[in-house]
Amino acid sequence: RLIVLPNSTFLTKPVFNESFTNDFVLHIFHFPLDRKADWKKAEAALLKAADAACSDYIEEARKHFAKLEREKGLDASNADPKVTVQFPSSDDLELLVRLAVPAHRRGRIEQAILRDVAEQLDKFESLSQKDAS
Repeated sequence: RLIVLPNSTFLTKPVFNESFTNDFVLHIFHFPLDRKADWKKAEAALLKAADAACSDYIEEARKHFAKLEREKGLDASNADPKVTVQFPSSDDLELLVRLAVPAHRRGRIEQAILRDVAEQLDKFESLSQKDAS
């Protein structure tokens, strides 16, 4: 597989190579939030869902990335799920989720995490509304 990008793309946009290995990839996706939202609860929900989604294969992924680090000199980073906070504008924030996934399952795993988080946040919202009444 080959993709051609103009050199200016590397200076103006974030570029991720998620295909340097066929077994596992470091998959990254964004979770946008309103600036006033409780981002700490969303972060905790994302980490909980990501940990659950990765639990079946995380040890194998850790070994795989450690092997790549030794053999190819790559900084393989930690394969464990990670969430970071970004502020794309003064009114918004995004949670950036990074996790190791089997290359052929990244879309399904991302959807499973997003659906799990939506359910967790819905439950929290309904509990908050009950407490307020």
